[in-house]
Amino acid sequence: ALSDLVLGAASQGETWTSPLGNTVPLGPLGAYDRRQPVSVFWQIQSDHERDTRITVALYRLSSGDQETPVLEVSSSAEVGAGLTEWQRNLGVAQLEGGSYRIEVSLDDTEGSLVKRSAALYLW
Repeated sequence: ALSDLVLGAASQGETWTSPLGNTVPLGPLGAYDRRQPVSVFWQIQSDHERDTRITVALYRLSSGDQETPVLEVSSSAEVGAGLTEWQRNLGVAQLEGGSYRIEVSLDDTEGSLVKRSAALYLW
């Protein structure tokens, strides 16, 4: 299972402490300065250990092609049994300002695919 995504930026000065004790930047302004990294946080609940491919992708909403990501980062990871927390900081300075959809997808070796997305506005 994959939780909702929590977006944030350290520059906005608000944080939350997760159930496992991690400090998570929040985004109370609802918009993010492109010159600062955007943090994306999520939790994974698994009944057993599994090898997983994690992909974080950003899609520009105002473009004609909303199915081709303008930024995509993938990595392989081992997800442990129980609750696991993940946090990534994304450099978005090269992107234009505007509305985006950020999507995190998990694809494991058992053929299971789970996705979550959130709205992201860059200025």
